[in-house]
Amino acid sequence: QLRSTYRRRFTKNHRGMLQMLFALAERTPSALAVRIDLANGCHSKWTSPTEVQRVCGHRADLLKWINRTLPVLGYGWRLEFARLKGFQHFVLLLLEDIGLDPLDVGNMIGVQWGANVTGGNGIYWNAAAHVNEYPYRGIGQINFSNTGSFQSLIEHAIPYVTVPDAI
Repeated sequence: QLRSTYRRRFTKNHRGMLQMLFALAERTPSALAVRIDLANGCHSKWTSPTEVQRVCGHRADLLKWINRTLPVLGYGWRLEFARLKGFQHFVLLLLEDIGLDPLDVGNMIGVQWGANVTGGNGIYWNAAAHVNEYPYRGIGQINFSNTGSFQSLIEHAIPYVTVPDAI
């Protein structure tokens, strides 16, 4: 029963991301997809409700900053806890395509996360810095009329932030 409820939540998140994406495709010809992984830099084996609140507070602070700083069209994220790495956020941002470089945007967000939001304890991984490692990227400029880039976003980037953890 628990496993079924758990998977249903992620199916709902995945469906919601796809609905957002198709709505964006109706409104704008293109977008910039930026994927970044954020961690608090502590490798705790255990967690507490206080730690969860702190981590979620960090995410809320970062999203406020992102919405004030960048031309956001939409976003999705997944929070994961791993015994060796602690809490991690997997984030996919869809921004207005106004000529921004996804590498620069990812680094700017990562620096904000690491230096300001987490008080120097945050670390990040910018997917745009490793773009050549992905045969199907789903990040960078997404032209909604180009089925290749649009399909790659649907099949690779969105599942990355909505896939359920193994339980």
